[in-house]
Amino acid sequence: MVKKIFDIIPPEKNFLSSPVEEIAGDREHKGEKPKKSQKRKIVLIFIGIFVFFFVTSANFVFFEFNFEILPKIETVSFEQSVVIEPGGAVSAEVFEEEKEFWQEFPSTGIAWKQERAKGIIQVYNAHNPPESLTLRPETRFLSDSGKYFYSPKRIYIPPAKIKKGKVIPSFVEIEVLAMEPGEEYNIKPATFSVPGLVGTSYYYTTYARSFSDMSGGFKKQVKQVTQEDLDKAKHILEEKAIKQAELSLRDKIPSGFILLDKALTQKIIESSSLVKPGTELETFNYSVKTCSKALAFKESELEEFVKQFVLSQISESKELVEHSLAFEYSVEEIDIEAEKIVLNLKISSNIYSKIDFNALKELVKGKSIEEAESILRAQPEIQEAKIKFFPFWFKKIPQDTKRIKVKLKEISPQTK
Repeated sequence: MVKKIFDIIPPEKNFLSSPVEEIAGDREHKGEKPKKSQKRKIVLIFIGIFVFFFVTSANFVFFEFNFEILPKIETVSFEQSVVIEPGGAVSAEVFEEEKEFWQEFPSTGIAWKQERAKGIIQVYNAHNPPESLTLRPETRFLSDSGKYFYSPKRIYIPPAKIKKGKVIPSFVEIEVLAMEPGEEYNIKPATFSVPGLVGTSYYYTTYARSFSDMSGGFKKQVKQVTQEDLDKAKHILEEKAIKQAELSLRDKIPSGFILLDKALTQKIIESSSLVKPGTELETFNYSVKTCSKALAFKESELEEFVKQFVLSQISESKELVEHSLAFEYSVEEIDIEAEKIVLNLKISSNIYSKIDFNALKELVKGKSIEEAESILRAQPEIQEAKIKFFPFWFKKIPQDTKRIKVKLKEISPQTK
């Protein structure tokens, strides 16, 4: 019988290959996996080194402790007076100004203004037999329109002349005035009779004529300045001037100055009008001149005085909380002529004991956080303390005081 032989070795495998070669073949078959694992280890090593150096650097570069201290606050109060005058601790400055005001006012008086018409007439003497004629002052002349005029002076008329049997009248020129004021006496040229000669032979031989218009006659109401008008104008303008002078002087005082209400005075140094009572005017002017004087002082100087006063009253071991400094004042005296103001001050402020930061650092260096907090709380001048540190994993204060920072917490004016 023929024996059959079967080959059971897989065709992919080389039966004669060694185990080492097989392993190498497996690695070549798997590709880059061994290389990636090796790189990962290297990265982890570098990260570890970096963390080590970072933590070490933090200890020496970033590591520090910050102490925020709130000192114990106490409030002090004082009362003090201060004299404010030129050259004083709080210096008074004098401001002066002269100012002139004027205003136009209406006249309220009413008067009748009137004039008589006047003109020139020729008075004739035609009496026969000829003789001179004398007419007394205020002889009246009546125009043919019925208007009376008169001569304020005596009138002498020489006798008439006879030539060739005819009477040639003589005449004189005179000025006459209307008997009454008014425009109705401004008449045209007219013929005049002499009423005073009625009943005598002279009435028919004595007459007058005008050769130009009578003029100037009128009668009308006019405005007139009264004493009441002047008195009223004075009162109104003086009151107005005082107010405006005050505003003007206040505007001259620079910002930062304090001007007390009673530290400003004004007076009228001139008050007049050129117009007299009875003057015929529709309006008139009135003028007033004022002199203003004020005492003012710088607010900053008063604040500095208060600050220095408080500092002079507290111990050198105390510090002043400047923004808590408060004061109010009342006026004791104001004498503008003497250029002096006296104020009474009521002052209050917060103060605290000075803290020796270097001594604090020496007390807490090398201590744990809990010990340091206990030490700080035991200090009589400290009300509150907060410790902030970096990095967070350190729980002990360094020995190097340069790494310990101490600062005061901001103190509000209300803190006590």
